[in-house]
Amino acid sequence: MKRYTGWILCLLVVPFGCSPPVPTSSPKARMTGATVGALAPELEGTSTSGQPLKLSDYRGKVVLLDFWATWCGPCVALIPHEKELVERMKGRPFVFIGVSADRDRDDLQEFLAKNNLPWPNIFDEGQKLGQAWRVEFLPTIFLIDADGVIRHKFIGATKELDAAVERLVTQAESRTK
Repeated sequence: MKRYTGWILCLLVVPFGCSPPVPTSSPKARMTGATVGALAPELEGTSTSGQPLKLSDYRGKVVLLDFWATWCGPCVALIPHEKELVERMKGRPFVFIGVSADRDRDDLQEFLAKNNLPWPNIFDEGQKLGQAWRVEFLPTIFLIDADGVIRHKFIGATKELDAAVERLVTQAESRTK
């Protein structure tokens, strides 16, 4: 039953996204975090494949940072679109990083193996990264430009996401020409 509780909650709030198990009521969580127009805070972790991952290592590329979970219906529903986006951006200055709010690393690993996601994912144990970035709902997607500045924060799916990615990637490409 515990495994289905998240899905039941997601089905009730599909139009609005899922609520993660991330309390943001602590003063530290409210004072820190990611703000549109500001330099993105550092994000460090280990990918599910065991590789160290540091957001600042991707300077010069547009980064789409997706806070999600396997138990979140709207998050899972976005995956086919996200795969298409990653495929369209192949060879361009773009990187997609997932940050999973799953409670169990094994559940996440099983889901990733079954669904063959072509981007790195971080298991956010204890939802520390979600708290630091002030994530209140899943999916929350941050779009970061090539200079490391957060340009957009999307809650759930939006039609503006693809256009915003294309615009920032084109800007990044024009710098290298």
